[in-house]
Amino acid sequence: MRLFKKVFTNFLRTWILLMFTTLPVHAGEDEKIWWEQAENQAVQDGYSLITTEGLYARYSKGSDMAVIDTRFAYEFAHSTMPGARSLPFDLSDRFGLSPEKRQAMLDALGPDKHRRVVFFCRDFR
Repeated sequence: MRLFKKVFTNFLRTWILLMFTTLPVHAGEDEKIWWEQAENQAVQDGYSLITTEGLYARYSKGSDMAVIDTRFAYEFAHSTMPGARSLPFDLSDRFGLSPEKRQAMLDALGPDKHRRVVFFCRDFR
């Protein structure tokens, strides 16, 4: 019985220690690093990122923009921004778009080549 109690006590101490020293405690720093990397890539590729708050501010002011919701159809049906167009993307689209998807993208963007375009996607967390 003593051996069991000692093993159980050590297990419990280890479990409690791990709970307080693993990833969720440090997730904020990982998020900051991810955002900086994404911003650097955006600058390199010639586009910019905005936060949810920044998008809301522009949307509230009535900015003319095409909003493309790239989440799956069931997510779009559940909630999206008013006026957004649904154009789901998946990982295979990273390597190129099919002619049908390319045409759907052009249709969603519209003819104005100077209009701001916002791609609305899943949260990266």
